[in-house]
Amino acid sequence: YITVFARYPRSIYQTEPASVAGGVILFAFTFVLPILVAVTVPARVLLGTLGNQSWLAGIALAAAVIGLVISRMIFTWSLRSYRSASS
Repeated sequence: YITVFARYPRSIYQTEPASVAGGVILFAFTFVLPILVAVTVPARVLLGTLGNQSWLAGIALAAAVIGLVISRMIFTWSLRSYRSASS
């Protein structure tokens, strides 16, 4: 029921009737903040202004490995529970 998770944050910020503040918050959390994080951290690492924070690379590697393991588990579970419509 991943579609429910995908819609959940969007429904938090939308009100009836649609408010300007809800739209601004939705836009900020959907586009502005992720883009700022995705651009700022690698740029600071390349420029050397982030400091000597080698733990950041370790956390990134650990997050990548954990994400890979979890996605692999979900994929194999999905294959095991798959039932063909034609058979």
